Amino acid sequence: EAAARGGTVMSIVDLAARVAVVLERPAGAVRPVRAALAARAAGRPLPRHTPLLAILLLGGILRTWGLGAVGFNSDEAVYAGQAASLAGDPQTSALFPVFRAHPLLFQSALSVIYRLGGGDVAARLLVVVLGLATVLVVYLLGRLLYDHRVGLVAALLLTAMPYHVGVSRQVLLDVPMTFMATTSLYFFARFCRDRSLRSLLTAALLFGATVLTKETAVLLAGGLVAFGW
Repeated sequence: EAAARGGTVMSIVDLAARVAVVLERPAGAVRPVRAALAARAAGRPLPRHTPLLAILLLGGILRTWGLGAVGFNSDEAVYAGQAASLAGDPQTSALFPVFRAHPLLFQSALSVIYRLGGGDVAARLLVVVLGLATVLVVYLLGRLLYDHRVGLVAALLLTAMPYHVGVSRQVLLDVPMTFMATTSLYFFARFCRDRSLRSLLTAALLFGATVLTKETAVLLAGGLVAFGW
C-alpha cells in the first residue's frame, strides 16, 4: 500500500512537471515536451512552478474524489435551495425562502450555475474551485511575506488539511468566505509593502465581499488592523 501511494505521488509530481515544462516554454518554441523532460532528467532542475502545480493537483484530487457520492446535508440544502430560488426554480421557491440568516453573495453566484442547468455536483464544484483558489492565494501570501519555500509549505498544509478538504467538498459558506478573506489579506499585505492605493482599494473591496458572504467575517477586520499596525 505504501508503495502504491508513493507511486501515486510520483505520478502527480511527474504530471505537474510536464505541465510546468509546457507553461515555461518560450513563445514559438517547437521543442517537444518529451525532449524537454529528457533534458531535465539529464541534470536540469525542475521548473520553479512544478511543486505548486503538484500541490494544486493533489488538492484537486482530494476535493473531487467521489464528490457526488453523497447527497446534500442540511446546511447545503438550505444554501443550494436559496440559490435555486434566486434562479427562479418554482419547486424550491416555496420551500427555501431567499432571505434567511446570512447575506446572499455566494448564493447569488451559485444561482448562475442553476440558471445554466447545473446540478448538485456542479454546485459543489464551484466550492472546490474556490478552495483550490484559496490554496493558490495562501502560496502567494507566503511568498510575499517570506519566500517561495514558505509559500509552498503553507499551500501544502492547506491543501491537505482535513477540515479544509471537507468543507471544500460541500456547498457551505466557509470556503467562499475564507477565499475572500485570504485574498483581501494578500492585497492588504501588498499595500503595507508598496503603499499602492490600488492594492488598498482591492483589499477593501474583497473584505466587503467577505462580509457579504458570511457576516461573522467582520471580526477579521481587527486582524487586518493588527497586521497593518
